[in-house]
Parts: sequence; structure tokens; C-alpha cells
Amino acid sequence: MSRILIIAAVLFAWTFPIFASGQIYISQIQITGGKNNTENDFIEFFNASSSPVNLKGCHLVKRPASADSDTLVKSWSRDSFIPAKSFHLWANSGYTSIGAKPDVVSSATISENSGVALRFGSVNTGKILDAVSWGKTSNEFKNVSLLNPSANQGLIRKDLYQNLSAYAISASVPRNSLVNDLAAAFMASQETDAVIKNNSAATPEKKLPIAKEIAPEDASAKTPPADNTIAQVEVESVGGISTSSANSYPTQTYSANQDAKQSAIKYLVLSGAALLALSAIAKKFLFTRKK
Repeated sequence: MSRILIIAAVLFAWTFPIFASGQIYISQIQITGGKNNTENDFIEFFNASSSPVNLKGCHLVKRPASADSDTLVKSWSRDSFIPAKSFHLWANSGYTSIGAKPDVVSSATISENSGVALRFGSVNTGKILDAVSWGKTSNEFKNVSLLNPSANQGLIRKDLYQNLSAYAISASVPRNSLVNDLAAAFMASQETDAVIKNNSAATPEKKLPIAKEIAPEDASAKTPPADNTIAQVEVESVGGISTSSANSYPTQTYSANQDAKQSAIKYLVLSGAALLALSAIAKKFLFTRKK
């Protein structure tokens, strides 16, 4: 009897994968490709665990703004593994120009002011592995953005390994299961983060000035300044702020003549002090000899 129970338990574990909390995340969503391309939708998942995860028995569902029930987007009735530290990409079957080949497709579409969830188990009642909504919604899925992504923009998870990560809207970068190792996943995350930072750059007022790069000049063709002034680097601010020359700030000018005069004065002072010391020693020596 015990053997039968053990075999049954093994078969159950093989047939129904166990999902650890927070291991699979909805990492990116695109809801439109713009006018005449509204079906250019995709949803990307990321397996943050160190082992492959089987999507068999899962359902990808969606809910409009205020809906309280699911609409099926895609279900997995057969084994479909997400490699460790890798992605899984669903896309609308009509999205043929997508930048990465989808791992799975269906005819469903995603729209504004909506939400999606990945459930393990039945529609409406299965365990939610991750869920997000965007725009103005009250569909019981956590809202991660009050704004809707525009054409070819993605709602992108900023941290692939944190359960409570924020999301950002930026140019979409779909990733599939071919990105299947830790190093590649990390690089993909960094590239996405770089895109996000570039598209949400700080205003010019908050940017720091940087040294303007000056091309090397031919020393033989350059005439030195008449007063031998020290060369200064011009400072240019990032973001189009007008350039400020070093001449705009008070500076101290040093010349070769001034350096020579200062050196001569120091030499005379030191020489006089040395002569006085020698004179005192001589007087003391002579006075002692006379006695």
C-alpha cells in the first residue's frame, strides 16, 4: 500500500508542477503596435528560480477595467518548461513582426485599462502566480501603472528578481526562452534597464556639468600665449545648456617673470641669513682665541 502511495505522489508531482511563491513574474507587456496594429500584443514571463518550471496546468487570463471574472488568453495542457533564469513569450498570432519569436501564441488581444494574470489551476479560481493591471482599473489585479503603454511601448518590470518590483513604461524589448542562462538574463535585464533610463532621463537642470572633450592640437603650430598663462578646460553642461567659458570665472594668472622674481627674492633672503650665521660663528671663534 505504501509503495502505491509513493508512486502516486511522484506521478502527482510530475503531472502538477509545484510553484514556489514569487518564482514566476510577468516581466513585460505590450498592448498595441499603434494604428492598424492593435493586435501587436505580447506578454513576457520570467522564471527567477534556479530550476526549470513547468507551465502545464496554468492559464493566462485577462480582465477589463472593472471585470470580476477572467477571460482566457492561453492555457497549457502539455509540458512547457521555462528554463531557469529565462523568459517565456506569449504573443498574438497576428503579430508577425515581433522582435523575438514567441514561445506560444493565441488569437487573444490585450487592451488599455485592463489586467492579466497567470494562474495555476482553473480560470477564476486557480492560484495566482503573478498579476498586473494598468490604466484605470478595479479588477482585483494589482495596478502597477496609472498610465497605459503607447504604441510599441512595454510595461516593463524593473527588477527581475524582486517580488515587489516597480514597473516602467519604455520601448518594448520582447525576450523569449532562448535567453536561457543567468548571464544572458542579467544582460537582457541591464539592456532593458538602460532603455528605461534613457527614455526617462533627468531634466537638464538636474544634470551635472562634464568636461568638454578637446581634440589634440599640433604643438609646433600653436603659438604660446604672450603671458604664459596656464591653459584652462572649457566646461559644457549636458542637455543643451549654454557653454560657460573659463574666462567667466575669476582666475589667477601666473607668468614666467613673476616666478623668476619670486625665486630671486627667496635666494637673496636665504643667502643673507646664511651670511649672518657665518658671521656670528666667526666672531665667537675669534673672541674665544683671543682669551
